[in-house]
Amino acid sequence: MIALKRSELIELAKLYALANTPPSLYHALARTSAVQRMRAEMGTEVLAADLNRLTARAKRTEVSLGLAYAVLVALLTHPKAIPAPRTLFNLLESIMAEGLPVLVPQLCFFVLWEREPDEAAVHQATLSLRLDQRELLTTGARVDFQAFTRARSINNIAGLVLPTVGSLVFEMRIENGPSATYTVTISAAAQAPAPRVEAR
Repeated sequence: MIALKRSELIELAKLYALANTPPSLYHALARTSAVQRMRAEMGTEVLAADLNRLTARAKRTEVSLGLAYAVLVALLTHPKAIPAPRTLFNLLESIMAEGLPVLVPQLCFFVLWEREPDEAAVHQATLSLRLDQRELLTTGARVDFQAFTRARSINNIAGLVLPTVGSLVFEMRIENGPSATYTVTISAAAQAPAPRVEAR
């Protein structure tokens, strides 16, 4: 990791805390001097190693999270970048399946929560995934604002099998509180007509 100034670290933390959407965070970080220096002075292998180190930390602050996202942006926009895996910056709107059932190796459901200063900092939540009316996944989750008024929930789902077309609905609901939903349309690719054979 290159040496970053304190002012650069504070800038990354502020951008992380104030960003309203993943794309706005992405574009704001890409314009910073810290990310531009990372792209120019660091190789992709070093960036990837730093990203793994930063995301493996058990205790995270806005500074460490802002730095982790900055490293990710530098890696994704690096001149020698390898094809990137699906991340929170790749917003999925639909899935076109060549055949059904289809396996989706990895998905990420991102939620930005906001609370009033006098509200509790820790909330229990439920993450559910359904295809039309069919429940595919239900699991418990936790939203921890710590000392902040905003919190981000990043939920990774691996090895999802979609048996049919329909509306894939992600929902995260805070107990006795608000919920966040996102819908992805699953459709089948048009099949070529079978060859017509005529007897003569």
